[in-house]
Formats: sequence, structure tokens, C-alpha cells
Amino acid sequence: MEKQAEHIYNNILNSIIGVMGNKGTTTEQLNKYGSFFIDNYKGTYARDHIPNLNNGDSCIINLDTSDKNGSHWVALYKYNNQLYFYDSFGRPNLLPELNYKEALDFDAEQKINQLDCGQRCISWLLFAKLYGVEIALLI
Repeated sequence: MEKQAEHIYNNILNSIIGVMGNKGTTTEQLNKYGSFFIDNYKGTYARDHIPNLNNGDSCIINLDTSDKNGSHWVALYKYNNQLYFYDSFGRPNLLPELNYKEALDFDAEQKINQLDCGQRCISWLLFAKLYGVEIALLI
């Protein structure tokens, strides 16, 4: 199941990169494409401005606060009153101020020299919406 999920996710990611490119992204770009690809996308925020999410809502968060330039994008998705978290580097507990479920394994999909964390967040959120968040946690 995990290999099949990874294959589908990679196909989605390749499609998203085909549209957005594979370079670093801005808040404006993520808002534009997030809203285009994902129903109930609530926007892109700094970690000190995380919105309250209702069931079915999702957003992308930068790990920096709003007074900094930005460092790395991660994704949040609320489903069945539970908040789910995705980090393309596979690191646990990056937003300890939130109560969320994260990946079942912590292997990285993104290499340190790649700049496509925003595209990966959109791909993961789209995958979670299409195939279910529990399967998306396998990626």
C-alpha cells in the first residue's frame, strides 16, 4: 500500500511541478495554486498566524514567524476534527503548539538541496483530499 501511495503522490507532484516549476515559492503563489487545486484551501501563513481550521479545511504554514523571510513550508489538514501535519523533510514535532497527527514514518521525500517544499505541500494536500488522510500519512 505504501509503495502504491508513494507512486500516486509522485505522479501528483510531477503534475504540480509541471504547472508551478520546482523552485522556491512565495505566499502569493501558494495561495493561487492552493486555491486552484484544493477545495477548502484556507491560505498560506507564517507560523504565528495559523488560522483555526474547520473539518475539510487545509492550509500551508511557513515554519518562520511573520517577521522573518521564511524557511520551509509544511501543510495542515483538518479531517474528522483531527489536525494532520505534513513535512516533506519528514521531521517530527515541528509545531509543538498544535495538537496534530503526523506521518507514520519519518522518511524525507525532499532532499536538502531541493526548493520545492511548497509544491510538495500542495501535492500532499491534494493527495489527502483524493485518497484519504490516513493513506497520505504513509507517504
